[in-house]
Amino acid sequence: QGKIASIEFAGIEAASPTGQNTTVGRFTVEGIDLTGLLALAKDFAEGAFSSARPVPPTAYPDIRRILAEAIEVKEQSGQQLAKVGRFELEGGPRVGLMPSRLRAKLTELVAPITNARQRAQLAPLGLTESVNLGAELEIEYVESARELRMRTFNVEVDDVGSLNLVMSIGGLDRAQIEALPGSAAVLGLSAKAGALTLTYTEDGGVASFISHVAKQAGMGEDDFKEQIKQQAGMVVGQFIQDRALAERITEAFGEFLDDPSSLAITLTPKGDIPLAALAVALRGSPFAAMPMFNIEVKANE
Repeated sequence: QGKIASIEFAGIEAASPTGQNTTVGRFTVEGIDLTGLLALAKDFAEGAFSSARPVPPTAYPDIRRILAEAIEVKEQSGQQLAKVGRFELEGGPRVGLMPSRLRAKLTELVAPITNARQRAQLAPLGLTESVNLGAELEIEYVESARELRMRTFNVEVDDVGSLNLVMSIGGLDRAQIEALPGSAAVLGLSAKAGALTLTYTEDGGVASFISHVAKQAGMGEDDFKEQIKQQAGMVVGQFIQDRALAERITEAFGEFLDDPSSLAITLTPKGDIPLAALAVALRGSPFAAMPMFNIEVKANE
């Protein structure tokens, strides 16, 4: 009792006060578990539970998957603002209120470029008609390692490139997660920064940008690349005190510019770094935390 396999809606339409019309071809909710909520309602009705007590995490409904397809947003005039082929959100078994695993995926998002300002902003990337993108997020709590791992957070724009983030946060005990939201302060103090890798993969965006800006500046592409390399070298040298490391970073960036394929930046903590201490360091400048990490930059691998 209290479990529903799925609920599905089709042909949803909604109009906003601003005049935009939204349609959803199909909307599905799967794996609905209301057993904890029904048990709480029974206890409340029998006087075994008082409204003055906090609601236990088990009483909150558990939903494993949400799916929406064929989403379209239009102006009243019929001008399309955006459309999405499919959006999916899936969660694993919960730890307290938090799902132990979360996966979200967005595919076939198309946003037409509708005015001169947008065209001017996006022209350097080679986009003139629309922005087509997809995105994916996957997060998992690994109890044995006491880590929250972002296995991927990837955003890919057709004919431009993709950006992917992989990272982890350590020092997270199951008991503290189960006690959320009351344990948020304690959890914030015990959480520690883990490794982080940010990777850009080229699909034409950087090449288009170099070609466009070099032409606007009346320069050859090779000369423009050399100018960017020099400027990048000066910026890196200002914030990275380790000269050998600064040279390796500048060299990798230059290799990427010469033949854009991929560029990956990895930050690895030199020791235990509480997130609270990292947040304090970052208040002054994003570069203030650099000495806390080993930095590696790789091009075209």
